[in-house]
Amino acid sequence: MIVSWDELMPHVVHDLRALVRQSLIKTQLVEKQIGPALNPETAALLRASIEAQQKLNQFALRLGALAQAHKTQPRELVELEIAILGAKLHCKNELDESKGDFLAVGFEGHQVPVQIQLILQELIGNSIRYRHPERRLQIRVDALEHMRDGTEGLCLSVSDNGSGWDPAFQSKLMTPLERLDATRGGFGLGLAIAQTLTESCGGVLSGETTSAGSRFTVELPRP
Repeated sequence: MIVSWDELMPHVVHDLRALVRQSLIKTQLVEKQIGPALNPETAALLRASIEAQQKLNQFALRLGALAQAHKTQPRELVELEIAILGAKLHCKNELDESKGDFLAVGFEGHQVPVQIQLILQELIGNSIRYRHPERRLQIRVDALEHMRDGTEGLCLSVSDNGSGWDPAFQSKLMTPLERLDATRGGFGLGLAIAQTLTESCGGVLSGETTSAGSRFTVELPRP
């Protein structure tokens, strides 16, 4: 029997995270037991090894989120207000650290697939990561009813006044593991996760950028 990569991926991620956690725990025990006796150079190398393993664990976790997004199907609806609030609370620490302003408009009275919260989390997190160094971060979520190919639906947009991206790389924007600016950290998976979740809801995710910032639009059919 041939097993597809989408079916295999969750198992790979699970086993990878288990191995990384075992290694990390043992290395942390070594640091605790002999760390004080090490010279500064060796202690720094040991600490760097721990941090690398922690980062590898985070990478595996993000790969797992992408694998899960491929398997997700919309099963229940929530109020859009609740989805936005949940996404905002998830990103609260990052918003506080960036001293960013957050505004949501037009969200009342709409029901959306539960995955919308995860999509908004990824898009808000992207805005925080790519904020402009010389502008106070501003993030705005808008919800509007729209018509697409004669079908009623809902259009959500997440806009910011951040750094955006080079339009020359537009085609790579949502490609997994593509980091358009390596200095910003991350693993290049956030937008791929958001796109996959949007498609699982029967929607379309698109992005545009200008010198004033960026905007991502999620177009959803009527539930």
